Amino acid sequence: MKTVGTASAPTYDDSPDKGCSIAPSCLNCPLPFCRYDDPDGYISWRQKQRRAQVQTVLSKTPSRVDRQALVLELAAACRVGERQAWRLLRTARKASG
Repeated sequence: MKTVGTASAPTYDDSPDKGCSIAPSCLNCPLPFCRYDDPDGYISWRQKQRRAQVQTVLSKTPSRVDRQALVLELAAACRVGERQAWRLLRTARKASG
């Protein structure tokens, strides 16, 4: 007689849905796949989110603003360090032409 492993059978337990750093629960997650099932999808999603944050900061700032102040605002908005903010600014400026 062949037995079926326990991993293949569905589980009907009442384990709590604690979510992750992206969403408080799996049902409220904006990702199409779980970040733990598809790490590359999570990385590209995070990069898109960061690019959107950079564009938001750049669109709100006047063209003649102190670059250091812009970098500090960008670092705070994206929750990155100052050096990474400089990189983001450089990448955004190259992309815009």
